[in-house]
Amino acid sequence: MLDGEIIEPLSHEPAIRNIEETIEVYKCIEADDSYSTEGSR
Repeated sequence: MLDGEIIEPLSHEPAIRNIEETIEVYKCIEADDSYSTEGSR
């Protein structure tokens, strides 16, 4: 349990950065997806 409590705060910053990068990727995917669905109709 103690190890988890020590590791957890250290891993929060990279995790937040990872979430931000993932959101950016999803924004790009959504933009691409909206273009591709319009083209296929």
